[in-house]
Amino acid sequence: MLLKYSVSTNNQCFIISSLNNKESISEFEKQFPIKVAAGGWVFNSNQELLMIKRLGLWDIPKGHLEANENLKKCAKREVEEETGVKKLKIISKLGISRHLFERKGIYKVKETHWYKMHSDYKGSLKPQTEESIEKARWIKEGDIEEKLLNGWKSLYDFYVSNVK
Repeated sequence: MLLKYSVSTNNQCFIISSLNNKESISEFEKQFPIKVAAGGWVFNSNQELLMIKRLGLWDIPKGHLEANENLKKCAKREVEEETGVKKLKIISKLGISRHLFERKGIYKVKETHWYKMHSDYKGSLKPQTEESIEKARWIKEGDIEEKLLNGWKSLYDFYVSNVK
């Protein structure tokens, strides 16, 4: 039973009060359209992580599922489109994250399916500027957490719980 929920746009979080977490999350999500997406935590042989900078925040490449596309194909396509990185190999499925976002006054839930990937691509990185991506970079292992902390908190939490 969902007792109450509130959305805070200032600190990127929402709070659900309930007696049953799974049931409440399901009830909460029914209030909003769901956008399914997929993305990749791509590492190279130097254990560097491929990251993008979008709208001033460090992020992981991901994007919306297209019609007649499976999640793995979507994840690979989005990484390639947003960064120019090719030769992507999916290693494993990492999990699913959800976050609430707002576009044109309408809140939606983005359900992102994450994959761990590997690439030895040596070409130049090409940020997809039409998607507001300013940079695409390989980030050294020791700098990953700092970049994620200067990005979206939900990605940092996902990294610590599922990727690291």
